[in-house]
Amino acid sequence: MAAKVFVSVGRDVTQPHALHWALFTSAEAPAASGICPDAEALALILAQNQIVDGQLIGILPSRLVLATRVNIPAKQSRYLQQALPFAVEEQVIQDVEELHLVLAGKLKNDTHGVLAIPHLLMDVYSDIATQTGMPLIGIYVDAQLLPAMSGGDKLPYSLFLEGDWFTLASPELQFIQSKSENLAYCIESFVIAPADTNESEQEKKELSCFLTSEQQVKSQLLLAQIDQEIGVSLAVKTHTSDVFTLSCLGWFSRPRAAVNLCQGAYRSLVAQKSPLTRWYSAAAVLLVGLLLQVGMNIGQGFYYQSLAKQEQQLALENYKKIFPNSRNVTAGNLERDMKGKLKVLNAQGPKAEFLELLSQTGIQYKKQPKSEAIIFRNIQFSDQRNELVLELNTETFEQLDLFKNSLAETGLGVKISSAVKEQGVFRGRLHIVGS
Repeated sequence: MAAKVFVSVGRDVTQPHALHWALFTSAEAPAASGICPDAEALALILAQNQIVDGQLIGILPSRLVLATRVNIPAKQSRYLQQALPFAVEEQVIQDVEELHLVLAGKLKNDTHGVLAIPHLLMDVYSDIATQTGMPLIGIYVDAQLLPAMSGGDKLPYSLFLEGDWFTLASPELQFIQSKSENLAYCIESFVIAPADTNESEQEKKELSCFLTSEQQVKSQLLLAQIDQEIGVSLAVKTHTSDVFTLSCLGWFSRPRAAVNLCQGAYRSLVAQKSPLTRWYSAAAVLLVGLLLQVGMNIGQGFYYQSLAKQEQQLALENYKKIFPNSRNVTAGNLERDMKGKLKVLNAQGPKAEFLELLSQTGIQYKKQPKSEAIIFRNIQFSDQRNELVLELNTETFEQLDLFKNSLAETGLGVKISSAVKEQGVFRGRLHIVGS
């Protein structure tokens, strides 16, 4: 799993610009977490921990988001988006043009849930993604990511107590966050009041309460008051994490199908492409390099082909100088014609033996690596011994020995009679006889 970096701004009312963060390398628990003064400090921490291929997820505190409902009879999404600003305008104090409006699902009939977030707050998360260099895969409201204890087919209402604040979330993705002294009133209006008139009066709404052991001691009176409310069935579960950490953990399961706020104008922020997207630039560079290499190989092919034709033409011209009476000789049949002449000369005595040995020596010379470093100083042929003697210079003794072995592999008898190092080169003598 790619590392997930969760960030949240504005969680602490005393430090509104502080950046809370948590690093997850698995879905069980955060590998690291903390609070930074800004995104630049977070980028430094991530760099120090060598987190270079992580994904960024924004978590918005519920109190900074307005959750409301609107009635819009339109069916198509395009018409819903067009009518949304006008439907929300009367429910907000802030200028609607300064708000990012997101549909949070259809509730009943033509009623739709709506989330309103200031553009300035959305831009903060965009800047964090830019400064950390990580792809932003979504921004969510913490209340929609919080876990839920469910004993049946329906998700219960969830209540989270943290310090002097509480967060209350409904199964329909609606939520509210306020001071603890407002809890009883919010339960009556948020949980009990929306009850369906067809439901039995004896049926109670399920309410899952999450809080720390310390918070449970402090909230005994408050919990007792909640438990006595008509229509509420309270289940309490203690935990050791804060709301931010629970929201991060809830992202991996998302029991309430949380709404990604990166919609509309902010859709471009989301890294919606394949996980292989980050490799596209590297693949493009490799492809360009491959094309350049292929182009160079093709160019070299044409170049060497041109050189080969020049060498063939030069060999043909030299051959005709030696054998001016040869007719119908071309670069294509030059080798065959030369072999034919050598066979004829071979039957004529020692001269033929000399040409054959010299021919084989020339062929093997051309095949040697760094053949240009082999310099012939003297060539002699003994008619009595039918032996070709070569005096030559090489850069190393190994080069001389390699030349000797390549001649021997053709079936010739070859030996090194002397090899002396002088002035940075090896001066050697080869004795070559026919097979």
